[in-house]
Amino acid sequence: MILRFSIFGNAYYFTFKFFGLMLFFVLLFSSLGFWQYHRAQEKRLLIQAYAQRKSQQLIGYNRLFNEAEDSRFYSVYLEGRFDNQHPIFLDNKTLDGQLGYEVYTPFLLEGASKAILIDRGWVPANRDRRILPSIEPVQGPLALRGVLNAPPRYFSLGGMTEGANHSFPLRVQYINIKELAPILGLSLPPYILWLDPADIHGFKRQWKVVLMGPEKHVLYTVQWFAFALSLLVIFGVLNLHRVEP
Repeated sequence: MILRFSIFGNAYYFTFKFFGLMLFFVLLFSSLGFWQYHRAQEKRLLIQAYAQRKSQQLIGYNRLFNEAEDSRFYSVYLEGRFDNQHPIFLDNKTLDGQLGYEVYTPFLLEGASKAILIDRGWVPANRDRRILPSIEPVQGPLALRGVLNAPPRYFSLGGMTEGANHSFPLRVQYINIKELAPILGLSLPPYILWLDPADIHGFKRQWKVVLMGPEKHVLYTVQWFAFALSLLVIFGVLNLHRVEP
């Protein structure tokens, strides 16, 4: 198809070579731009919710299992004891460029047959992957404070654990509460607890509400729309021709 027209007495014609290919990529880049924009909005709301809820009154363990209420980012006070027999190591966690694990320990709640996973922080990995870090057991009843959060989500091609053998200490590729509950034989809420940074029963902790800030998503939004616009300009330049006298 050829479109002919004239501007200020000059004749031009416009072809539509590779129109379908151009349209496909323009729509693809635009959709990625809108997706990054919505991700930026989600991150802003998460950071805002964290700032608001963290400073509110402490909540108790009964609310943890109330599915009708969203308890994420609320500060909580818990009494109980660590389940030292079931340490869990989240694999492939880095800190300051060093490879290691995030340590999770079930915390048995006082006066209830329930528990919650405590994220106690980061520990370095041994050069030999067959050797997991040694975690000193914590004895006796304790009172803990921290902030509730959803379990971290990571993309994984395999299962949560390596094979069907669920021996402890347990190395996992991601945290799935529904999978871990029957392995531990415990009732778990859909939250983990970020242990208070001042608590002596944790390790290195650098809590981040979001791994990538909304500013980066905005930057990616601009980049994807710039790609779409650039493609339109290139398509127009390549297909616009002037009719020589």
